[in-house]
Amino acid sequence: MDLRREVVTMIGALVLLNVLLAFSTVGLLARMGPAIQQILEANVYSMSAAEDALVVLAEAGDAPILPDDEAALEDALARLDDNVTEDEEAPALARIRRDLPVAVVGPGPARSAVVRELDRLMTINSGAMERADVDARRLGQAGAWASALLGIFAFTVSLLVLRRARVRLITPLVELDEVLAGVHSGQVLRRCRTREAPRELVRVAGVVNDLLDERAEHQRIGPRDLTPPLASALQGLLDERPAPTFVVDREGAILRANDAGMALLGGDQGEPLRDALHAASRGDDPIAGLDVRPLSNQLGFLCTWAPTAATTTTTAAASDMSEGTS
Repeated sequence: MDLRREVVTMIGALVLLNVLLAFSTVGLLARMGPAIQQILEANVYSMSAAEDALVVLAEAGDAPILPDDEAALEDALARLDDNVTEDEEAPALARIRRDLPVAVVGPGPARSAVVRELDRLMTINSGAMERADVDARRLGQAGAWASALLGIFAFTVSLLVLRRARVRLITPLVELDEVLAGVHSGQVLRRCRTREAPRELVRVAGVVNDLLDERAEHQRIGPRDLTPPLASALQGLLDERPAPTFVVDREGAILRANDAGMALLGGDQGEPLRDALHAASRGDDPIAGLDVRPLSNQLGFLCTWAPTAATTTTTAAASDMSEGTS
């Protein structure tokens, strides 16, 4: 997978999860709204009408119900008739209608029966409200658990996406930075490891490894215009020297080095030594322990690093090397 598609896929997965979680929460609230509205419309409305009818009967006391109060009572009963939502409500309303003409005239068994039936209607609607409340709470708990599980799923997927981003994007980039910094500090053998990564990063790592290999080969073999016999002779003379020895051109580039010199360049002193060799090639005074002798114009300088012992290289040896490579 290429880098652009990899990044878009990771970000798209996180965005999709967040959108899914948001819509699930909205859906939960949307489902709870009608349940609450049903309680208000189906039960509270009927209980309010029954209370109005009871108020009329209570205000009448032992006297007959006045015409205005009778109209209010009829309005309350009409609202009860229009809002029958439970099976038990219809028989109770039928009994109220049966006893209402006698109950209006005055107190007695009929009025008491109407009061009992109105109380029964309130009890029926109260029970229906309790059942609806239980259903609404159950729905809310189910939705809450569904949202929690979806949130856990989204969190898990986010961790997997972040882990994939770390393995396929962050780690290769960090390793590339560490390799280049290490080579710059003298660790000439550092290379980028081949790993599962987007194609662009794999190609970049391969190009960096090729460039580092060419750089190391150039430092090991030297200038391209030397013939193989001369290159072998020069390397053989360098390898006979026990002290770290380098051939540096007049631009400060290290053309050749023996095994001791290569080991020194790859250690902690590699970077300071490179700076010292470059400074010496420009004609600056060499640092203590670095012996610099000119060679042919083609090669530049012969540099020997012996900070703990006096340099024993003679001018004649340098001249022999210069003549052998001219």
